Amino acid sequence: MVTKRGFGSGILNEPDKLERILEGVSTKINIELSIKCRLGFENENDIFSLIKVYNKYPLKEIIVHSRTAKQMYKGLAKPDVFYDLIKESKHKLVYNGDIILVDDYYSLNTKFEKKINTWMIGRGLLQNPFLANEINGNFLSSESKKILFEKFYNELFEGYRNKLQPSHILMRMQIHWEYFSFLFINQRKIYKSIKKANNINVYTKRVDNIFIAEEFV
Repeated sequence: MVTKRGFGSGILNEPDKLERILEGVSTKINIELSIKCRLGFENENDIFSLIKVYNKYPLKEIIVHSRTAKQMYKGLAKPDVFYDLIKESKHKLVYNGDIILVDDYYSLNTKFEKKINTWMIGRGLLQNPFLANEINGNFLSSESKKILFEKFYNELFEGYRNKLQPSHILMRMQIHWEYFSFLFINQRKIYKSIKKANNINVYTKRVDNIFIAEEFV
């Protein structure tokens, strides 16, 4: 609905419109401006036309999710296209896309010849909240991670419980567990169990059982 109206990533199809927006915005704000974008709407090479527009304006950085908008979160990111973009951009680039494991980061860092020093991680951190620490060489035991995660989970759940109705809490927490379940050895079984909880009482009992009986990766 958004993109069909030419908003959001729909603007990637209209570099002239993008330029008009940046022209208007850059002269009226006194704060630093960053842009987060995809490689294009359907064509991954659209980014090279867009970068020529970005180069005209005083941007702090450009965060590039190396997929097209049409891909959504499906398929693989395209770091090779991002690499070709490095020499075209006058601005600092930030890489985003498919950093799920520590090895993913190191592989990309090598591919980019260590020319990129800022990274954006999305789903990788939802699946493993310890990923940033692990990339920096700080690894914890499974037991320590489980203790910290349970503390984090309890704070998150209490925050929702203080503001939302039970049905809304259940819906939100089930979405979180789509990612949280990757922290456990029996990931598929755990997520299936959470997804099938039909009320908040069943849900909380199943979560309690997960923390008691299931092993962390």
